[in-house]
Amino acid sequence: DDDVDNADVPFVLEDDDWDYLEEPEELAKRQKQHIEKLEKCITKTKINEIVSPRKGKKLLVLDIDNTLFALDGKNSNDWNALKRPFTDHLLERCYPFYDI
Repeated sequence: DDDVDNADVPFVLEDDDWDYLEEPEELAKRQKQHIEKLEKCITKTKINEIVSPRKGKKLLVLDIDNTLFALDGKNSNDWNALKRPFTDHLLERCYPFYDI
């Protein structure tokens, strides 16, 4: 539109046709940095077991927000109202096979 002052429009990178592949050396360097940060975080993290893991069961980690509960910024103390459909069924079916 000719009436729009382009100075007030933020820059937008058109990346649809942008074929970007990072150089292998740069990718390896970044991956090494990410792994080092992750290992540092893992080392510093303290895990408090509430219940000991059950022998022979794998751990299933579920995202509470929008997987088990539809929180979406809702402020409610009624967990049943926030619980997504079939949450209880999912947990009951998974529990015999997984620690959750």
